[in-house]
Amino acid sequence: MTDLEHYRILFSKCLAMRNFSTEDVMEKVQVPNSEYVSQIVGTKGCKIMKIISETNTKITTPKRHEESVFCVQGSPENVQCAVSEIEKEVDRIQSQQTIHKRSNKPMIEYRHPVRYRHIGLTIGKGGSTIQTIKRIANVEVDSPSILGTPEFKIVGDYESVLKAISYIEQNIAQKTASGLSSPFNIDLIREALTSVKPY
Repeated sequence: MTDLEHYRILFSKCLAMRNFSTEDVMEKVQVPNSEYVSQIVGTKGCKIMKIISETNTKITTPKRHEESVFCVQGSPENVQCAVSEIEKEVDRIQSQQTIHKRSNKPMIEYRHPVRYRHIGLTIGKGGSTIQTIKRIANVEVDSPSILGTPEFKIVGDYESVLKAISYIEQNIAQKTASGLSSPFNIDLIREALTSVKPY
């Protein structure tokens, strides 16, 4: 059994408990290739299940060797939300690939923890602060979800990731009276980054 077939079984069990009305709509979302499908689905289907749960939609994932198209079913509003989340994932993957091509250096992925109360501060109004971090450090940053672990996933080469972490911590220190998100030691961060395997 392939990974995607395993995911489809998981989805079917989850979606069997959901009720859909005759007013539901269906929309297809084309993604570039099967590698995108795999990344959007996530390990053991964790990412696509999260989208399904948060948007209350039914999402059919393409099997291996099928056209790379997700079929989304639900109320018009929920379908648009799910489509938007899938498109965001596509943009994220493309951004990571662009960074990798520009860098020509080994890429690492590092999850930097912050306090819950500093998540919004780090993201900034309308995402302004996180966009600045991406631009200045030349990295891709995934922000934590509301109910998820308070960690920012940062992807880039070693120096770029270190630069992004430093910017996050400096921003928190400048804008709060309570200090940094955690005891911040640049040497410990460097040591942690060197232990991350590139891909």
